[in-house]
Amino acid sequence: MKKFLINNNGSIVFDTEAEEISSLDSSREGISRIWLMKEPMTIVCQYGDNKYELNAKKGDIVIKFYDNDFPFPVVIAKSKEWVKNLEAYDKAMQERKEKWAKEKCTDECCDACAKPIG
Repeated sequence: MKKFLINNNGSIVFDTEAEEISSLDSSREGISRIWLMKEPMTIVCQYGDNKYELNAKKGDIVIKFYDNDFPFPVVIAKSKEWVKNLEAYDKAMQERKEKWAKEKCTDECCDACAKPIG
């Protein structure tokens, strides 16, 4: 059986029976955007002269690809682990924004304009 080993510096495929190593190319560079659907929606993607439609459910992950080499410009993925990752990331980003805003808004504010005085 082969093992796909991943660490912070890269990745490698190791064939445990033959004791050989090889690589596995990443496809990540082809992904343009990822959205976590918060509610059911019809997804409409203009793809060159073509219009591509699909239906997403709450909790679906919508993935948009960069170029025209992909037969499907947008796809839906279902993964509980990926949803948890996206939700955790969104929460961390919101907390960072709130912390930044709290640190930056330390001056007294005028009630009329809610902008720092001075």
